[in-house]
Amino acid sequence: CNTSTGETSWDRPAGGKVVTAAEAAAAVKDATATKVKAEERAAASAQRAAQARADAQSQAQEEAKAAGEAQAAQQSKVAADSKASQSAKDAQSAALAAKNAAAASEAATAASKKAENAPLTTLPPGWEEVNNPAA
Repeated sequence: CNTSTGETSWDRPAGGKVVTAAEAAAAVKDATATKVKAEERAAASAQRAAQARADAQSQAQEEAKAAGEAQAAQQSKVAADSKASQSAKDAQSAALAAKNAAAASEAATAASKKAENAPLTTLPPGWEEVNNPAA
């Protein structure tokens, strides 16, 4: 240390160069500005990361909603297929009933025609018709 010139050991950096107060102040100012810029970049990066997280969460919610809608649509399709199958069975049953009704109608028509062609009175077997107006 040279106290006669006002220098002390802390005035000299490791490289041996003497730093003036103005240079030191400028270096501190530059370091502070660099720190502020780094903090701004870090804040902007954190903001972008937060936005990315929010976007990812929103996308995940949309995907979950779409998956739920797809599941509901699949359940609706299954229900509709079941109803269609039941309707087809009901239609087959109705067609069979209509066929049976047509057959019954034909049988009734045939019986009616047979009854029209039958004699007006029929006697049980072994009986005979007697024409006796006085009786």
